Amino acid sequence: NDLHKNCVLNMNCDIIGGKGATDLSRSIIMPEVRGVAADFIKAYTGCEFRGGRCGRNGDQSYYINGVSSAFSSFSKQPRPDNPENRLQQTRSGAYDFGWWWHTTDDLTDKVEPEYFLRDARIYISIAMYFACNPIIPLDFRETARELCDLVAYWAQRARGRYDLSEPQRLADCLMERLERLYGDERKETETFNHLLLALGRILVPLNYTTGNIYENDSGVPLPPMPALKLIDDLVRTPVGSSAAYDIVTALNHKRNFVLDSFERAIELTDRYMDGLAEGV
Repeated sequence: NDLHKNCVLNMNCDIIGGKGATDLSRSIIMPEVRGVAADFIKAYTGCEFRGGRCGRNGDQSYYINGVSSAFSSFSKQPRPDNPENRLQQTRSGAYDFGWWWHTTDDLTDKVEPEYFLRDARIYISIAMYFACNPIIPLDFRETARELCDLVAYWAQRARGRYDLSEPQRLADCLMERLERLYGDERKETETFNHLLLALGRILVPLNYTTGNIYENDSGVPLPPMPALKLIDDLVRTPVGSSAAYDIVTALNHKRNFVLDSFERAIELTDRYMDGLAEGV
């Protein structure tokens, strides 16, 4: 409950400063944090940070709390172009972290002090930036863009078997609202920060959970916007079958979660902007 009410950012600091770890482009990150991370990584190293989608790894235990996340395993070994070289590079199955990862050879001699300092600077700088910035630097426009793309992704996978037109409409509406929100002059800082946290409590679970914010999903890989993952089951069933009917019924419940999430986010944003227009 404390995390749900107050936590601003989850940063997981794992595998930093390894020998040969020159690739800083691929750590996992949520879209609303990517811009800040990219700016600091670029400033300290000149590297272009792309980031990857957060999964159920790196202690990602806070999806249900609606907490935005940055990083897991951070600096990595450059990826060999030849897949056979990748196998030769590791004994533990994770060439990203060096052949020694999770072996008895994973000792302090595998740490490069210069890289360790580089990575620590980046982590500390981002943490301090979030802690000290008057406005919480979360950009939910990026999240809304991703959610628009994900609804379109599931609509395409449904192959006409399931209607997602209303979630698509609401996703577009949210995107339009957030573009205006970040473009408008902000009023009292605390009110805006409360809005940002409230948006995260809605949009993070929508993006990363199956819909129950009171119990973690299983620690297995899940597709993006996993509340709609039953669509993949639906398209494998015969049209009009009892199995298809059962899946559609379950999907209707999940679509309600998606619709409600978009509607609540839009309502919060509208309420804030109405207050801004009224000078409250």
